Amino acid sequence: MVPKLSGMSIYTFGVYVDELEDVVREIEIKGTQTFNDLHTAIAKSFKLNLKMQASIFVSNSRWQKLNEITLGHSSVFETPINGLKDTIDSVYPEKGKHLVYFNEDAADYTILILLEKVTDKENPGKTYPAIVTSKGSFSGSGQSFFVSDFGISEGDLDVEGMEIGEAPKE
Repeated sequence: MVPKLSGMSIYTFGVYVDELEDVVREIEIKGTQTFNDLHTAIAKSFKLNLKMQASIFVSNSRWQKLNEITLGHSSVFETPINGLKDTIDSVYPEKGKHLVYFNEDAADYTILILLEKVTDKENPGKTYPAIVTSKGSFSGSGQSFFVSDFGISEGDLDVEGMEIGEAPKE
């Protein structure tokens, strides 16, 4: 576990695209900032569309999703964390140090977030969150996976009354 520091905490997260080993970002963020701030930094660093639905998931060391940090939408988890209001400090270090990031603009990829370091040394001239390392090129499709994979928009889907795993009635 990462120790809780007194005063202002600065968290350093490594952000990795699981399927692309040479694509890495390192982001520093204040503990008083929200998960929405972290989402915005990640999306901008990978040139993902901020208008697409996104979520961050608290996970275990095997990257299994344990709870969702919602970013302005509902969740299937019973007690999700509100990423628009809850700060980084409110989750760390108690919840572990692994997160999984999902952005519909990069739905074909698994983006892994690993807490690498926590310090209390804020750089007064730096604007947080800050992208401190950016290696490799990556960008999303700019459109929903419904459009890119099936040529239809989410509004065209009629899923009313369908259960998960149920085939549509013909």
